[in-house]
Amino acid sequence: AGLSVSRVGSKAQVKAMRQVAGRLRIDLAQYRELAAFAQFGSELDRATQARLNRGERLQELL
Repeated sequence: AGLSVSRVGSKAQVKAMRQVAGRLRIDLAQYRELAAFAQFGSELDRATQARLNRGERLQELL
C-alpha cells in the first residue's frame, strides 16, 4: 500500500512552514466564526474587529 499524498506532503514541509500554515488555518476558522456572529449586528469590541479585519485580509490574500 502506498503512502497518503497529504501525509507525505506534510512531512516534507519545513517545520516553520507547518507552524505558519497551522496558524493560518486557525485564524481563518476563527474569522469565519466571528464573521457569522457579526452578521447579527452586534457591537464588536476592538479586538474582535481587528480579528475580522485580519481575516478579511487573509481571505483576499489567499
